[in-house]
Amino acid sequence: MSNALLHKLAVVMVITTTLNLGCVATWPVTSYESSAGLTARDISSNYEPGDARRYKAIGNNSADDTAELQKMLTANAGRAVVLTPGLTFRIAGTLSVSDGTTIYAYSATIRQTLNGVPILQGAGGDKITVLGGTWQGAGSGTAFTDADAGCIYFNKSGTDDPSDIRIEDAEVYDCSTG
Repeated sequence: MSNALLHKLAVVMVITTTLNLGCVATWPVTSYESSAGLTARDISSNYEPGDARRYKAIGNNSADDTAELQKMLTANAGRAVVLTPGLTFRIAGTLSVSDGTTIYAYSATIRQTLNGVPILQGAGGDKITVLGGTWQGAGSGTAFTDADAGCIYFNKSGTDDPSDIRIEDAEVYDCSTG
């Protein structure tokens, strides 16, 4: 066996041993989380920064995860965040996303419980990316208060239109647009 192959095998053995022993990596509060006012009590250090579960979102399709998801988006403004695959996050309000933020939501569901309220809104509307996910509005025919609103809404104040908005591999439905 070559030295490179032996090294790779040794790394795999160490990782496997660590996983079998039940060791879990922990991540301390980051400087940007601290800047957003979060402390160690506000997070679950078993999950990486940007993971919805770190901010105590449940994703069980019954708990209201609005505050926890907003905490995640605020603490990671302009960075990447992950909505955990396989979970359904119920919200009762609009999540505000900052410029430069990327949301990875592959195989996750975000379900709005309030009629006529957007799920996601980017006030600045520049360089925001939403990848994947099922984004479900309350959809009972109630019109949004803003005629231009929908389940995912980007509005830039002033005369400039939003720019560099990217939404890919996402299902968006049950949205009432008035």
